[in-house]
Amino acid sequence: SSSSSSSSTSSSSDSATVSWTTIGSTKRARKPKKPKKPKKPKQSRTNVSSSTAPASSADLDMFFAIHGTGARSRVVLNPKECQNVRLRDVQSLILWLFGDAPTPKWAFIENKILLRNVTLLLINTLPVDLFEGPEHASSVMPFLCSDGFQSCSLLSPGSKNRMFSPTSALLQVNGQTTGKRKRTVQKKVNKQQFQSTPNLKFAPNPPAFYLLTESELREHSFPIRGVDICHPFTRQPVSYEGFVETQPCMTLDNQSRQLLAIDCEMCVTSKGPELTRVSVVDMDLNVVYDRFVKPHNKIIDYVTRFSGITELTLRHVTTTLEEVQKELLEMIFEQTILVGHSLENDLIALKIFHSRVLDTSLLYPHPRGAPAKQSLRFLAQRYLSKEIQDDASGHDSRQDAATAMQLALLKVTNGPDYGIPVPSETVSILDSLSAKGLNTLIVDRPAHVRMHTNSGAASGIAVHSDAEVFEKICKAVGNKPTVDFLFAQLLNCYLYHQQEEAAAAAAA
Repeated sequence: SSSSSSSSTSSSSDSATVSWTTIGSTKRARKPKKPKKPKKPKQSRTNVSSSTAPASSADLDMFFAIHGTGARSRVVLNPKECQNVRLRDVQSLILWLFGDAPTPKWAFIENKILLRNVTLLLINTLPVDLFEGPEHASSVMPFLCSDGFQSCSLLSPGSKNRMFSPTSALLQVNGQTTGKRKRTVQKKVNKQQFQSTPNLKFAPNPPAFYLLTESELREHSFPIRGVDICHPFTRQPVSYEGFVETQPCMTLDNQSRQLLAIDCEMCVTSKGPELTRVSVVDMDLNVVYDRFVKPHNKIIDYVTRFSGITELTLRHVTTTLEEVQKELLEMIFEQTILVGHSLENDLIALKIFHSRVLDTSLLYPHPRGAPAKQSLRFLAQRYLSKEIQDDASGHDSRQDAATAMQLALLKVTNGPDYGIPVPSETVSILDSLSAKGLNTLIVDRPAHVRMHTNSGAASGIAVHSDAEVFEKICKAVGNKPTVDFLFAQLLNCYLYHQQEEAAAAAAA
């Protein structure tokens, strides 16, 4: 925010104590003596919050007349409450600044009437030791040691086994959801998830009803002849050299082959990701094809923790991608419906054009919407009550293909509404503030901008580099700010400074 703050937490500890006593800390108000409870004003938290409307010139003139022209806003941290601060607490601080949340316990902004706007900047890839040595910090991030900068350790969002997105923790705020609708949908899912392999005879719609449209294929980077796409992993343009296309068939004799689930494992070579294994499963969950594949180029990383492939696995493998393509085209035809999870990755690895696909990552959309996707492992737990991908030796493409087929059949059997998440209980903080008449802006990569501006309330600027982020931020929050709240994140800031230092050293 455009305000000054004390230079360190320790030097502001005295004033912090006074501030917290003044605003009525919850901790002080909850003393065991019952007679003191009525002394706590019920609206004390709300009273210290200012209106969401910006301060008028008359308000500022009166403020300076009382406090003097040298008055400044500053951050006051409460040392006793800064031990377990979470990203949600940072979010609450921002909402409080705009009068939309109770006073936070861990931080307070003195004279917040002077704030012109708030900028939330998420900087990724910064090493932990950057905050331990001031000399190191000042050489990489000068503002980390500037007058008024304060730091506070945060607890990362996540579970026992993984960390959640910090961006979502900062930008998604609680909304309102109809509890009755939530209980109804939950009850339906729980009732269906333990059923055995479904029978499609009485399905509301045939499998073809769920095929991706051409526009959806384009949106999710499926390989389409004549349409340029970028590789989902490397973000580099995909060359269609060596691609083959499925051919029409007069009839599909085997009914179980009308739907085929496919899953591939890849490794990283000197030329990028390449195929190392492919498995195909029919509607009866029988494995009808399973081959290990020898990549054309030198393998740099077997990605064993995900693929389950090791050097020993491929030591005597001679099967090439071209041989796999020829064999697959003998069982996969133009009319065949291919099933998979994030199937675009498999088709790119196989170098096959095929347009009739059911993608379980899209059949069971993420509650936050695109581009977020639910993992196959989570869907298996949620709807099939089975554990997959829990082996330390890596994934099994046969198991993953069978799981994708089960999920697709379950969807077809139960109809289009099955697996559709309950309307999210969270909304974007940008939309929440925009609804109160504030100008909000997100400067980020295209996918995040689309996610947080799809309602049309907030503005967004899509960028592709950290340099563009800096440029747009300076323009939006300069001497004449055009927004009240701005969010941006830097992805390669530390790498940028390392390159700058290396270039300076080389020039010297």
